[in-house]
Amino acid sequence: MIILAHRGLNHYIKANAVIESNVKSNIKTDIERKNAFSHNENNAIKRNIESNIKAHKSGNSLQNFHESFSLGYGVETDIRDYCLDLVISHDMADSNAESFETFLQTYQKHGNNLTLALNIKADGLCVPLKKALQQYGINNYFVFDMSLPDMLSYIKHDMNVFTRQSEYEKIPALYDKAKGVWLDEFCNHWISEEIILKHLDKNKQICIVSPDLHKRDFWREWDEYRYIINKHKLHNKIMLCTDYTQAAKEFFHG
Repeated sequence: MIILAHRGLNHYIKANAVIESNVKSNIKTDIERKNAFSHNENNAIKRNIESNIKAHKSGNSLQNFHESFSLGYGVETDIRDYCLDLVISHDMADSNAESFETFLQTYQKHGNNLTLALNIKADGLCVPLKKALQQYGINNYFVFDMSLPDMLSYIKHDMNVFTRQSEYEKIPALYDKAKGVWLDEFCNHWISEEIILKHLDKNKQICIVSPDLHKRDFWREWDEYRYIINKHKLHNKIMLCTDYTQAAKEFFHG
């Protein structure tokens, strides 16, 4: 499981103290009750899950990105344009938005080749975005969530594009041309073992949106993903985007 930080470690810092004890107790309880695993397989939960955790950056600040990269987490963040420059901003950008180039400089400074999940919030950014990524030699990234017509441009320019699948988008657009799938659960849990294996069999990368990003409890889903990963030895083949990066690290790494 590859763990991505969702837009900023401000969520991680505030949440970690509150949920750390719950994480440990949940791990213990889950291991004790998982009769489907043999003793060795239970031990493998602690040893073998190589969860690449992408921290979902809610703050979109350089300090949050720096902290995430320092802790070994890739990030998910939002790309827009402002006054002909690329910037980091979830909502409509203004003069306070962080420069995308400065973000890339911060990433490059750490030199650990972590995954960047780039949420495209505006059309027409493909060419300058590709140029910026090439300028800094960044290959471990994917772009997603752009409009369908804009998605064609990213595919045409041979960028790493993820399509979407959710309970509202049951058939992923341009699936054959996409490098991976962003799996989202807005209201209900529908991501199953069968769906995960089907995408992997099609040589698609997978990034799962953790339920906490939609303000829902996440333990049951995490437990299911951990079971699937260990059962099929899918270490480092699935990404998880969450606000609770440290909790995910504890849960999947043991």
